[in-house]
Amino acid sequence: MMRNKVFRPFFLTAAAVTVAEEGKKGMAPQNCVCRRSELPIYSNTVAVSTASIQDHCPPEPTFVEDIIRTIRQHLVSGYSTFEEVKLKGESMVNSTVSRADEVIQFLQKEDNTFPRYGAIAIGGLAGFILAIRGRLFKKTLYSLLGAGTVASVCYPNEARYYAQIGLAEARKYATIAYNFAYGGEVFEKDKEVAK
Repeated sequence: MMRNKVFRPFFLTAAAVTVAEEGKKGMAPQNCVCRRSELPIYSNTVAVSTASIQDHCPPEPTFVEDIIRTIRQHLVSGYSTFEEVKLKGESMVNSTVSRADEVIQFLQKEDNTFPRYGAIAIGGLAGFILAIRGRLFKKTLYSLLGAGTVASVCYPNEARYYAQIGLAEARKYATIAYNFAYGGEVFEKDKEVAK
């Protein structure tokens, strides 16, 4: 599939360029540019020798120069295409971020209780859909994580408060588990934390 999507267009454009280059080689050579003073209008002599004009013509490009020019042209066109795609992508990302900020600000307003509840329910449903092939524990865990994530977006102050409580409880139980595993004594500080 990648061969069809990536390599085929590249080779088709390369074939078109090589055919165009062969067509240019078959054409008659164009007269080269010369200075104004060498034109018959500005000179004292009426006839200008074509040899002096041909002296100013650059030599025919070699095979290596043709290859390098073709590669350079492809790289420049590819880079310009990449820049266009990059600009479109940046504009899409910026518009998406601004819309997401508007939605978050809308959900964080105190008056919008029903949209908050709906967003939390949709978050829980999204978690359930992600875990649809799992068992009951996975479905429950993903649903709670989805609903909890959206709830923390809707209620950021409460989420921060409960996160601090959760970290304190986790530290307390980690200390108890460590002391239980290694048989250490519970220090006075740990006794106060456990209460």
